[in-house]
Amino acid sequence: MFYDSGFLIGLKGFVAAIFGALSSYPAAALGAIFVGLIESFGSFWASAFKEVIVFTLIIPVLLWRSFQHGHHDEEE
Repeated sequence: MFYDSGFLIGLKGFVAAIFGALSSYPAAALGAIFVGLIESFGSFWASAFKEVIVFTLIIPVLLWRSFQHGHHDEEE
């Protein structure tokens, strides 16, 4: 065992939870299935970049959620 043994799995779980909107377990499970499918197809087409493909998936999702909800000015 090393101190960073589960680090990569934890990051992929975080990406799956972001896909599930961090709100429900079934949505996070669907996000995990989607991330697993993307990772398996990515390892087939470009095995050297399979982690890069998974981690860059989070950027459009976060941008979409940011634009969808908008920003509110803070009240003081």
